[in-house]
Amino acid sequence: MYQSIISGNKTDISLSRRLIHVFKYLYLVLLAKRSYKLRFNGAIGQGYVLKNKLTKQELESYKKYWGRFGRDFDIATIQKVKSETRTFNVGIIPEDIYVADIEPTLNSINGLSLLGNKNIYNRILDSDYMPRVFIHKINGAVLDSNYNEINDLKSYLGVFEPDDKYVLKESSYSSGGKDVFILERDSIEDYLALYHNAVVQEFVKQHPEINRIYDGSICTVRTCVYRQVGNNGISVLNNTIRVGKDGSFDNETAGGLAISIDKDGSFFPKAFDKHGIPFLKHPNSGFLFKEGKLPFYKELNERAVLIMSKLHFARLISFDFCLDQKGDWKLIEINVDYQTIRFSQWSGKPFFQDFTDEVLNFVIQNHWALNYK
Repeated sequence: MYQSIISGNKTDISLSRRLIHVFKYLYLVLLAKRSYKLRFNGAIGQGYVLKNKLTKQELESYKKYWGRFGRDFDIATIQKVKSETRTFNVGIIPEDIYVADIEPTLNSINGLSLLGNKNIYNRILDSDYMPRVFIHKINGAVLDSNYNEINDLKSYLGVFEPDDKYVLKESSYSSGGKDVFILERDSIEDYLALYHNAVVQEFVKQHPEINRIYDGSICTVRTCVYRQVGNNGISVLNNTIRVGKDGSFDNETAGGLAISIDKDGSFFPKAFDKHGIPFLKHPNSGFLFKEGKLPFYKELNERAVLIMSKLHFARLISFDFCLDQKGDWKLIEINVDYQTIRFSQWSGKPFFQDFTDEVLNFVIQNHWALNYK
């Protein structure tokens, strides 16, 4: 791929611009490799031992399939999959190829990251899809749910129920549970003052079936949705439920666990932490993951497809949903970059499922680094 970027497909592009793209590409490759290596070494450091290593024939076929990008790539992902599932599938994506090649090509429109700003959700989507919003803070301005400026915040907060909980979170550039707070009414003003951009929402009361897994924090389902490059059809690729443990949020970087969900809603029998350490049951609740099945699974996928149909610029979006006590799926977050692929793959399922060849061919022909605009 490096050679393709330098040689280019347009004779009027200067060498300096081509080299800039090479360095941008190299940065993404190294970033992804370093990140995954840290996770893998973290697992080894906790005593994880690789089992069921790749055969010579499997390794050769894997390198041939993904070698079309014309560079070395990391094989730790496929080796981890073989270790945990005893299965081999050539469609398992190397982490560095996903980060450096696939995602930035599928989601290449400038400004797409605006969808990651939680203050914009109520402008572009039906409010019934999301937890109720009470306050928007945008560039320092404090606004109500209808984006009208609040002149007297103390009076506005005075009508909030004092016994209820509220969620305050930074509206963009937050991840891993960072800058998310569960507050009572009297604390909102002080915490809101710490942020230039934030949102205050209702605290969603979780469905009893999800509380059986873990009731120490809200558990969310990461639903990955793909808009096909051929006909723009919309398909749910995979779902992963993320649960907290030991008092943490559900995000794996905050200490949570992730369990892949099969097409019938049943759970993969193992959960994984951020390093890839497997768990057969929840360490706090004792819930056996092999017995799990997600309620209202059909409704989850239908809502994800419906929301995706309203967001026309991205080909790949990962939605975070939670299930409220009434059985309604509420959208918590929209992710358009640095989307996680490992949890679905660690269960042995290629991230793009039957669309893997289609995506691979499209990315090679339309690679972001060959677009010099």
